[in-house]
Amino acid sequence: NKRGIMTGLITIIVILGVVLFLYGYIIFTMPQYAIPALKAGASSFLKAFPIILLAFALVGALQIILPKTFFIKYLSEQSGFKGIFIGSILGGIIPGPPYVWLSIGAGLLKGGAGLGMVVSFLTACTIWNFDLLPLEISFLGSKFIAVKVLSTLFFPPLAGIIAHTFFKGVSLLIFY
Repeated sequence: NKRGIMTGLITIIVILGVVLFLYGYIIFTMPQYAIPALKAGASSFLKAFPIILLAFALVGALQIILPKTFFIKYLSEQSGFKGIFIGSILGGIIPGPPYVWLSIGAGLLKGGAGLGMVVSFLTACTIWNFDLLPLEISFLGSKFIAVKVLSTLFFPPLAGIIAHTFFKGVSLLIFY
């Protein structure tokens, strides 16, 4: 839609402005760091791009493979707490960095998933991140991780319930 495109263009223009300002600052105050800064940005892009591309491809494939009735029954606003619970569980087990989670979340919204489901999904991705449990246990110990997990268990579903209850029907602009 036109509003989504305008929001995306404004976002791009603002980010471009910030980037130009920062690189201008670097060039005029620390010119020796201009090339290393560009190399660091290019390296980050080259690492992230394939993962982002695959995340969008995964979401696109799921939108085709999963019937619309599945989205309605398990992931849409109509799924209610069932969708919020599924979002929380999926968010806890999806591995990868934030740009993967955000890509999947945007694809779920575009595919018809409910706001509460997507909010619980992204909250669980951020807080739980169960794929990191072995690493966390090795650094912090199993007792600490048990306390962390138990004390955060209610946050993703609660965030989903709040989004579902108070923001139901809110028009969201998605651009990608």
